Amino acid sequence: MGKYAPLGTFLRRWKNKHDLDQLELTFADIERIIGALLPNSASKHDWWRNEASLERGHKQSRSWLEAGFEAHPLKGTERVRFRRRCSSLTQACEKVDVTSSGESTA
Repeated sequence: MGKYAPLGTFLRRWKNKHDLDQLELTFADIERIIGALLPNSASKHDWWRNEASLERGHKQSRSWLEAGFEAHPLKGTERVRFRRRCSSLTQACEKVDVTSSGESTA
C-alpha cells in the first residue's frame, strides 16, 4: 500500500455516503488521512496534477483518480477541492482505469 492509498480509500467511502459532487479538504485533513506530512511541493499547483504517470513522478494522483475524483488546489490556500469525475445528476460516469504504466484509459 502506497503512502497516499488511505486518501483514495477515504474518497471512495465519502463518495458512497454522499450525493455531492465535490468536497474540500485542508492539507491538515489530508495529512491526518494519510498519517504523514505532505511534502513541501504540495503547496505548488503542479503537485496536484490529475495525471497518474509514474514516469513524471505524480504517483500521488493515482489515489484520487482511481477513487473517481480530480484534485483542484485552491490558489493561495492550503485547501484542495476534490470533484467527482462524473455527475450524480446525469449518472454519466466516466470509468477511469489507470493502467500499470500510469496512463488513463478513459
